[in-house]
Amino acid sequence: MLTIEFELLTGRYVAQQVNDRAAVEWPPHPARFFSALVASSGHVSRRVDSHRDVLQALENLPAPHIIASNITDRSGARTVNSVFVPVNDTDLVAGRWQQLSERLTSLKGKKAESALAARDAALTAVGEPSGSDLKAAAQLLPAHRPRKERTFPSFSPDVPRFWFCWPEANLSATQLPALRALLDGVTALGHSSSQVRCAVVEKPHEHALLERFVPRFGSGVSIRWVAPGQLERLDSEFERHQGEKPRVLPSWPVSYGIEQPVERALARSHFEHDGWIVLEFPTARHQGRIQGSRAVDVAKALHGALAANASQPAPEIITGRSDGKPTTREHLALFPLPDVGHSHAHGGLMGIGIVFPRSATENERLQVIDALGEFLRSDRPLTLPRGAVVRAKHSEFPESRALHEKTWAGPARRWATVTPVALDRHPGDLSKPQGLAEAAKLVGDACERIGLPRPRGVELSLNPFLAGSHPVRDFDVFPREPGRLRKLRVHALLEFAEPVVGPISVGAGRFVGLGLFRPLHGGES
Repeated sequence: MLTIEFELLTGRYVAQQVNDRAAVEWPPHPARFFSALVASSGHVSRRVDSHRDVLQALENLPAPHIIASNITDRSGARTVNSVFVPVNDTDLVAGRWQQLSERLTSLKGKKAESALAARDAALTAVGEPSGSDLKAAAQLLPAHRPRKERTFPSFSPDVPRFWFCWPEANLSATQLPALRALLDGVTALGHSSSQVRCAVVEKPHEHALLERFVPRFGSGVSIRWVAPGQLERLDSEFERHQGEKPRVLPSWPVSYGIEQPVERALARSHFEHDGWIVLEFPTARHQGRIQGSRAVDVAKALHGALAANASQPAPEIITGRSDGKPTTREHLALFPLPDVGHSHAHGGLMGIGIVFPRSATENERLQVIDALGEFLRSDRPLTLPRGAVVRAKHSEFPESRALHEKTWAGPARRWATVTPVALDRHPGDLSKPQGLAEAAKLVGDACERIGLPRPRGVELSLNPFLAGSHPVRDFDVFPREPGRLRKLRVHALLEFAEPVVGPISVGAGRFVGLGLFRPLHGGES
């Protein structure tokens, strides 16, 4: 088996679709990779036999399997905007200065003194530049060059790596070192800003978000690969365009489709992992952000709006109460969704997810949808304590990754809190081993309460484990109502023996924004 790993060093892939220059190509087409290898071999003074041998071996292989994230959901595509940039291939004064170039070429081999004299004679023969010449020459400067419309579509996958895999390929003892040498020379794939590191590896990483795209006749998704003779075709094309004239990458279209994984019975929480209703906060980008530390305020404001706009008396699925007492059934959960978990995370709330329990009936779902519709039609904002307001709009296809169900659902073995867990009872002094052990036990109990197995590892802290999350001290006491016993809150890092499916929200405040976890993949922390 031959497997080549690509790491996107900037976290994004920049390349235009061959049939739509305003759309991004994802997953990357392996024909681009073959051309990058040929270009790498051209960086040396001459192509050595071992380079040609391995390139010809590759072009005779079938199309590879492509392992990457976001192949089906494509949630990493960036909105494409047109930009106008100075053109670099302007030939504004070619005629006049070509004459000068030809005269100066004849000076080769002459002494410096005679060369200078000949240059002056050549300039005299060409003559003084006219006004139009000067105007044309000024346009060579970037500030005066004509602008051309360009687009730079890019894709930021959840996993910034992908793999090309040939399950049946076996390279010889001389071909493999030659391939590694060529890979060392590949610095970009697609646009020059799409920088990569690539290397031969034993196998792709195991990752819950990865999908395998395989050649499949009649699937309808066309991916470009190469055919025998591709090296000669590229060499012939280069002789024509010399890297300057327009050209089209020679390629061979191959139909691809997703390889369906073998289903495994994974433990699932009581909450639905899909079918969320997501409300986006437009103010999160432009007018100041409501921080994640106010998650409970936002959730309770929306809860009140849904209860007020539902058919009266408000249904149990919304209120969580039956005959005036707390219901024994799982009910609606409201998950405020902050921007966390990456190096530039700001911790602001991008929106809120309305999440049903898996046990919800069709009638209960309709009751919630009707109440939400009434609230949205009223065009009223959510009013928070201390005078803050936030407007919410229904977003069927949100751009922010924080608003995608898949970001919160896993499956994954490791999970970290976005908002702290409100423990169901007081564990004692957390500065002592007994209190810390009791708190970890309470978190494990809370996981079992929502249908998950007990985690094999629980790490607790008063500070967050995720970039952008807030420490416990930033959150108001919970519950805030007078006369109610305050809950101790902790951030938690969970590790399960096997991957589990979320979303995970545990503890006393799990229905109103506390105890929400985010899955961790790979090296995230």
